[in-house]
Amino acid sequence: MSTSTIALPAPAIVWSRVVALRAAVLLFTALAVVSSISMRPGTVAVRLADARALMISMATAAYAAAVEDSESPVPGHGPRPATKPAPQPESKLLGRAAPVITGVAPPLAGKGKAPTPSSDTCSGVATGALSNYGYTLEGLAADAGTTTRLLNKSINTWCAAGTSPAQVAAQVLEDAGREAEETATFLATSFLLAAVPSAQILKNVGYVPVEIADALKEVFDLTAQGMAEVLKDLGYFAPQVAEALAVIYDLAAEAAAAILKAINYLVTEVAEALEAYFNLIADAAAAILKAIGYLATQVAEALAVVFDLLADAAAAVLDAIGFVANEIMEALEAYFNLVADAAAAILKGLGYLATAIAEALNVVYGMLADAVAGVLKVIGFAVEAIANALKDFFNTAAAVVADILKGLGYAIETIANILQDIFNLAASVVGDILKGLGYAMEAIANALTTVFNLAKEALEDILEGLGYALDAIGDFFEDIWCGIFGC
Repeated sequence: MSTSTIALPAPAIVWSRVVALRAAVLLFTALAVVSSISMRPGTVAVRLADARALMISMATAAYAAAVEDSESPVPGHGPRPATKPAPQPESKLLGRAAPVITGVAPPLAGKGKAPTPSSDTCSGVATGALSNYGYTLEGLAADAGTTTRLLNKSINTWCAAGTSPAQVAAQVLEDAGREAEETATFLATSFLLAAVPSAQILKNVGYVPVEIADALKEVFDLTAQGMAEVLKDLGYFAPQVAEALAVIYDLAAEAAAAILKAINYLVTEVAEALEAYFNLIADAAAAILKAIGYLATQVAEALAVVFDLLADAAAAVLDAIGFVANEIMEALEAYFNLVADAAAAILKGLGYLATAIAEALNVVYGMLADAVAGVLKVIGFAVEAIANALKDFFNTAAAVVADILKGLGYAIETIANILQDIFNLAASVVGDILKGLGYAMEAIANALTTVFNLAKEALEDILEGLGYALDAIGDFFEDIWCGIFGC
């Protein structure tokens, strides 16, 4: 663009000086007439002629000085075009008619053009910077669909409100449809502004995040993360920054999410960006959150807040994207505030085995073997699964497992069967464990016979080996064995 010269009319002072001098001529003439009453006619004529000549000379000199003042340069706009007054006959200056001065118009009351601002005022700095950069107010006003007079009025209004000259000039450019990159270049060049203050002004004058991001990249050579940090500091939301990363830096969802995480957006904000801008469903968004390093509890929060998932649905997503039982249970406890039974039931519903749930209950809730076994029973695991969990995770001894199962109300035959199947114990060892648990000889004998299918002689030997008295063993076989199995 080329810089245009703004032609301003002569200041009001030109007209005021001419009018004042004209009044002085008339006054001086009147006084001379009054004082000449006592003079001779010839003397009167001489004095009037002298006064008239003197006033004309003064008026001409004052007028020339005023015109010279009006032609002085205006800061930021270059020299005014020279305007020379046409020679005026003396009768025009002294007559009743208003003066006619070429190139100088007297101001209309309340309608004249505003004086050109000084270069040390806000409006002067703003318009001067625009002019020096190659813009004209006429061109910018036309692009903005307004007039130069209204544009000047707007500039003065913004300055009066305390807006900085840089922002005033940027607002003029934005209103005129200039792109953010062009405005940012102007700010960096004319006002020596760095990336952050330039971006703040771009936001203030109405540019959108994507436009600001483009300016930061092209003018200030910022990286994707550098740009994102500036936008975040300006108060933009994660979805807006994600859009800028995708549009200006061509980043896919995971790469954009990684930057959002790196500049400390919350996990829920990152998830919102993935959902709102990249249109990802819960599973896909959660997979990205896991891939960029968020914990299961954080991902669960995002699933609940952004995708409105309840505990069981969130746990299913966590399971689908590869979190293990411990991590899922931690999320259920930490974010959804579930008690152990409820969390364990959700894991069981997802297909986790009793051993994995036992480990999670121990790690997350700090539960010991007996408490874990109780939860596993409540949520419906079979006794064999419970015994295996106790044996495999807690390394619980057979006798302790038997004691736990007895405490949970399992029958002696069930316990004996567990000791045989899970721990591969012989009948005599099982009998010893059962005796140690306080079961009566008759109950032990019946359980061993049922589980191990023992003959009478083998059972007698086991009971005798367990230290029972021969009389008691004899009574058992006489009263009970023979009644059940026959003698």
